[in-house]
Amino acid sequence: MGNHGRKASAAQAGRVFHNILSIFSVKTDAPEARPGRLWLAWLPLCVCLFGLSPVELKAETYISPIITPWEYFSNGCDYDQEGPFGTEAAAQQWGLDYIAQRECGSAWIVDPGHWGTPESPTSAACGGHPWAYPEHGYPDFPEIEVANSRPVGVGYYSANLLCNGEGESGFWIYRLREVRCPQGSVPDNGQCRTDCTCGQALINGQCVDQAPVYQTQWQDNGDLWVYPHGEGNSCPVEHYPQEKSDCQVNVGNPISCASGIKTQIETDYRGAGPDPLVVQRHYQSSGVEDPSEFAMPGYGTLRLIYDSDREIAKLKWPDGGIYMFVVANGIGTSNDADKGTLTQTPGGWDYLTASGKLYQFTSGGSLITQQQPGGQSKIITYHESGPGLG
Repeated sequence: MGNHGRKASAAQAGRVFHNILSIFSVKTDAPEARPGRLWLAWLPLCVCLFGLSPVELKAETYISPIITPWEYFSNGCDYDQEGPFGTEAAAQQWGLDYIAQRECGSAWIVDPGHWGTPESPTSAACGGHPWAYPEHGYPDFPEIEVANSRPVGVGYYSANLLCNGEGESGFWIYRLREVRCPQGSVPDNGQCRTDCTCGQALINGQCVDQAPVYQTQWQDNGDLWVYPHGEGNSCPVEHYPQEKSDCQVNVGNPISCASGIKTQIETDYRGAGPDPLVVQRHYQSSGVEDPSEFAMPGYGTLRLIYDSDREIAKLKWPDGGIYMFVVANGIGTSNDADKGTLTQTPGGWDYLTASGKLYQFTSGGSLITQQQPGGQSKIITYHESGPGLG
C-alpha cells in the first residue's frame, strides 16, 4: 500500500473515531478530548455497563427421590434365594435353621461377616454374581446404595452318625431396595426434576393445576426477586431490576444506568412558569418489553403497572428508569425511602415522591394528575380512540 492509501485509511479511521466520540457528546476539537484525556469520555459508560451483570435463574424444581425400605434375602450354594424378610435378623435365622436341618443338628454363627463397601466389596453367593457389592443406583443416583451382600460363616454339629458330624458352612444375606423419582419428575444429577409446567404443582405424584404463592425479596443491589412457593412448583424465579442507587439515572448522551440502554429525549414544547407543561419524545434502543404497551393510554409518559398475583408494582419512567414496589394492604413500598410510596385508592393509585410531588394514576396505570408540593397541578385526559392528550 502506498503513502496515499495509508493516509486515506488513517483519515477514514479518524472519521470513524470522531463519529464514535460524538455519540457520547465528546468533540475531538475540544481541549478535554485530547488523547491523554479521551478515557474520561468512556468512564461513565464503563461504570454503567459494568454494573449490569445478568442473572441466570433456574426454572426447575428439584425434589428428593423415593427410596424404599430395605428387603432382606437369604441365599446359599445349595438353596435358592429365600425372602423377602423385613429384617436382617429374620433372614439370618432362616439360613441358620436351614443348615441345622441339613446337618441334622444345631448351627451357630462363627463369623457374622460385613456388608460390602467400596474399599472392601463382597461377592454374591457361591460367586454367582458378575460384579461386587455394594451396588448403587447408577447412573441416575450414583450416591445411593441399592444392593449389598453379607457372607455369614456358620458352625454346625450333629450327633447323628448318618450326618456330617461337625464342621463349618455358610450362606449370604442380601439387602435390596429401590430408588426412583416420583411420577411427574425425572432423574437429574442425583435428584428428581419435576416435569410439571408453571401453574402446576407435583402433589402425590401427579401434576395438578395450582397457582403458585409468591414471596418477594429485595437484593443487595436494589433489584427485586419474586420466588414462587408450593410443593413441586416449577415456576421460575423472577428477576425485576431497577435503577441502582450508586449510579446516575443518565450519563453520556445519554446512557440509562437503570437499563443500560441508549435513550434520547427531544423536547417539542415547553411552557412558562416554575412547573411548565412539557411535550417530549423519548427514544429507547431496547424498545418495549410488551408490544401491547403501545395501546395503553399515556404510552411514553410515567406509567404504573400493578400485578395483583405477585403484589408488586412497577413505575416506568419515560427515560427507561424503573422503580419497583412491594404492595401490602394497599401500600406500596420500595427498598429505598428516596423512591417514595404508592397508595391504592378507590379510583387507582397515588404515587408520592420523597420531595412531596404527587402523581395520580387510573386503575389501569395511566397518569392523570401531576401535582407540585405547592398545589399547582396538571390534569391529563386521553382520547377514547387511542393515546394522546385531550
